[in-house]
Amino acid sequence: MKNKLPVVLEPGEAQILLKQPSKRYPTRLRNKAMMALMLHCGLRISEVVNLRPGNINLTKGKLRV
Repeated sequence: MKNKLPVVLEPGEAQILLKQPSKRYPTRLRNKAMMALMLHCGLRISEVVNLRPGNINLTKGKLRV
């Protein structure tokens, strides 16, 4: 049995997905940031939820996963 390649979203589909978090909830920005990381960096949900502030270097623009 061969491994299947993951399905890649079209740019328009990704934009629609990023518009989904509801503006009614204060967690909207957090959820949008998590989805953007998964879409643009190819991260899994487990990798995103295990990120800590020490994993982010804003001056160098790097994220350690």
